[in-house]
Amino acid sequence: MNSLISFGLRKYEPVVIFLLPSFYIAFLDYNSLLSVWNVGRGSMIIGALFLIYEFFSNEENIRRREGKKRVIFETILSFSLLLYLSYAILFKGREIIEKLGEGLGVALPLSFYWFFDSFAFTLYIVLALLLQFGFKALKSFLLGLIYLLATTTILALDAFFPYDSLGPLQSIVPLILYTNSFLLSLVDVKTEIFENIMEIQGENFFRIRVFWPSAGVHSLIIYSFIMLAFLLKFSFPLRRKILYFSFGALGTFIINILRIFLLSYYAAFVQSEIKAWEEFHSILGEILFLPWLLGYLSFVIFIEAKRARALKLPPEPPAS
Repeated sequence: MNSLISFGLRKYEPVVIFLLPSFYIAFLDYNSLLSVWNVGRGSMIIGALFLIYEFFSNEENIRRREGKKRVIFETILSFSLLLYLSYAILFKGREIIEKLGEGLGVALPLSFYWFFDSFAFTLYIVLALLLQFGFKALKSFLLGLIYLLATTTILALDAFFPYDSLGPLQSIVPLILYTNSFLLSLVDVKTEIFENIMEIQGENFFRIRVFWPSAGVHSLIIYSFIMLAFLLKFSFPLRRKILYFSFGALGTFIINILRIFLLSYYAAFVQSEIKAWEEFHSILGEILFLPWLLGYLSFVIFIEAKRARALKLPPEPPAS
């Protein structure tokens, strides 16, 4: 019996490693897991779920490392992250990190804190994977790793280049605002647009100021990274890869427009109180984006498998 329990724990050890920070945060600061982007730690759960999916998908193709040294280093790594989280959440860690951001000339110290938090978790995951499986196995966890790296990168951009500092990324905002204005007119909501500000008049009055992250650019960047990694796992022709990527980018853009519309509709007819609206804003993006992304990836796999069957060829699995 003891040997069976030991085998079970050993088998699912990576899952425990992926989820350990989230479980610990749930104990210390549960609410921070309910939000994503630059107001919470929900991306840790999302990244962990990607990694767990890839672990079970590639379990037979990746080799686990053994040895007491690995266990010792993993224990040190895990305790280091838990100590950081304890200090950041329970003591003055957050204040110190924000002051560090100010010392680096960051305009938004709070955004720097969330970037630092995401960086710490991403580094923990990378080191844990190296200890568990080695460098070559990292390619088996590309979706989860790229999601975490892209999220950390975007949080860094938001911290160091806030608001409209990045002109090229901000240039997409007018198109989204005018499209949103048209959609709102279909449900009898009046709008006025002043540069990147939209005033909304439904049953409630609300004013939205949109910068590139809130316009959904971060979702397009994350989609691009994940989709490129996903397509690189297959060897079908480049033309089909470009088509899949382009249709997915268009779908992601439409999802972003839907998100802005729902946020505007929520403010116009449901709740215009700032705190309640910001809570809705903090979760809506991932509620829409992640099902779309996973659904689209599943659709591509289904189409390619169906095509392989039509050609009487075995479906090509993703390279591990």
